[in-house]
Amino acid sequence: MSLFSFFKKESSIVVLLIVFALLYFHFTLPKYSPTSQNNEFAWDILSYYLYLPLSLIHGDIGINDPNYIQHIFNQYHFSPAFYQAAQAPNGNWVMIYTSGMAILYSPFFLIAHIWASSAGYPADGFSYPYQFCISSGMMIYSIIGILFFRKILLRFFNERITVFVMVIILIGTNFFREATDYTLGPHAVLFSFYCVLIYYTIKWHENQKKRYAAIIGFSIGFLTLIRPTEAICIFIPIFWNVYNQESFKEKFSLLKKNRTHFFTLIFSAVLVGIPQMMYWKHQTGSFLYNSYWNQNSFDISESHLTKILFSIRKGWFIYTPLIILSIIGFFYLKKEKFNAVRFPVYIFIAFNIFILSHVPVWFNAGSFGQRFMVQSYAILAIPLGAFLEYFSFRSLLSKFVLAIGCALLVALNVFQTWQMTWWILPGDGITWAYYKQAFLKTDNVTKEEQNLLDLQRTNDPNEKFDTKNPDYRKHLVAFYTMDNFNTSELDSRRKDFAHSFTGKASYKIDSLSPYSIGINMPFSSITKKDHAWIEFSVWFYTECPLEEKTASVVFCFNHEGKGYGYREYSLSTPDYKPNKWNKYTVEYLSPLLQNQNDKIYAYVWYSGNFTQRAPSRSLETAPT
Repeated sequence: MSLFSFFKKESSIVVLLIVFALLYFHFTLPKYSPTSQNNEFAWDILSYYLYLPLSLIHGDIGINDPNYIQHIFNQYHFSPAFYQAAQAPNGNWVMIYTSGMAILYSPFFLIAHIWASSAGYPADGFSYPYQFCISSGMMIYSIIGILFFRKILLRFFNERITVFVMVIILIGTNFFREATDYTLGPHAVLFSFYCVLIYYTIKWHENQKKRYAAIIGFSIGFLTLIRPTEAICIFIPIFWNVYNQESFKEKFSLLKKNRTHFFTLIFSAVLVGIPQMMYWKHQTGSFLYNSYWNQNSFDISESHLTKILFSIRKGWFIYTPLIILSIIGFFYLKKEKFNAVRFPVYIFIAFNIFILSHVPVWFNAGSFGQRFMVQSYAILAIPLGAFLEYFSFRSLLSKFVLAIGCALLVALNVFQTWQMTWWILPGDGITWAYYKQAFLKTDNVTKEEQNLLDLQRTNDPNEKFDTKNPDYRKHLVAFYTMDNFNTSELDSRRKDFAHSFTGKASYKIDSLSPYSIGINMPFSSITKKDHAWIEFSVWFYTECPLEEKTASVVFCFNHEGKGYGYREYSLSTPDYKPNKWNKYTVEYLSPLLQNQNDKIYAYVWYSGNFTQRAPSRSLETAPT
């Protein structure tokens, strides 16, 4: 198609306008202002990204030097604790998230490294050039996805319906936020790969060519390498053009006839995953490794479907109401032209929602609505178009009412995305009372309005409880002495009668027995509310100087055998004294709970090689 004929199409002009809108919104974000303290590589993004600076700058992808991690955390404050990697059974560190996003970041990483090295910025992988270049460069993948998105829609709909679907999906849903503000996140990129996958699935079924099969394989490979749960994307090419028993037989015969294409597809998908398998082999000794083993990524025992769809905290239908038209559109896929796509839509969406509704961290803090759904819009656009096509034959008044309603909701989505970038709508903790106050609000949030939110965690390890807050009550949960301990947890062999503080004995912890006794109880036994402040005090005696991180007070929550909310507080404070009894008190705010009955653990951990004694420890809480 010539450039002239491209610009004669309504949908082509709208694509250009949408791309312009995305770019304009992105480059005017407050995070690019000179005074912004935003860190693009914080939290989960760091696990996607660390592959690059560790291997290309630091030369230590295995994190053999933990001081490097401590150094960059001290400088850039990515998160309160280093959770982005975990130790494998052999003791080696392994990134939690797979390397798909790092591969896509890499061209912009190299550009940023040249910029930083030549312009006087720290060439450490994290300074401003890296944040700007990679965050902005990732929009290229979103733009490519949009071009393929248009091609898919034109296979099913006319120019006008295609335009309406593009505006609703790309501007009227939380795709807009993912493609502009959260560009380092995986969801807008996944949307693009789904568009490529669907388009070449259509092309292959029209004309079986090996290169189409290879592109399908590469798409499946990258989708799975970015987020392993996206392996369900295989249902799209497998069930494409299958809608009854006869079509199933025809599909089987087609695959049999083109079996070499099938092997090409598998080879292409595996080829994408080879870097990851080599990394796992290097770190764990195995080509395949479950890096999510200690993450609360799936829980079959509990569904959060109603909260995902309807809660004010992160309800999909609340913050992306236009997607309801796609769900309605499921009932309008009966036309013959939708035969090929009908079953893939049904089975993919069913599996996708099932998986996402069983993720314990269903509220995906920091997102606008349900960002996990964004990649599925590539296929949800087809039932949306089916609904709009059906509605196009209704009365003029009906079409006018629908158009006005959609226009208002598109405008609301853009406005609320703007509110989120300016922190008027926070990333989590929204209540109905706050939402009503913030609706269409453009100025700063007042202190009174902030009080309408659920508790907002600062993630500052030095955060302290406000003792003047009248909404909390204080009660004692546990108090331990080494003379009158009434549980079986105490190992009498660890009693030390040479030193004591309040009685005859103390409890000794050392390299042979590095963990003290402590709290181990369901959170629900402390409070029925959604959070608590825990005050933990310990008297300790050491005969040798403490080094930083040698001994710490540790807090952790456990859900279905997997930890979260981990926090360490070093006993090596400036005012402690060796060969004397020292009191250490720390205040800990419980994390976002995954279940009210999750267990909380608190104890002293010793990681050095000299003797340290802890005679008594008290723990008090101040829950709401």
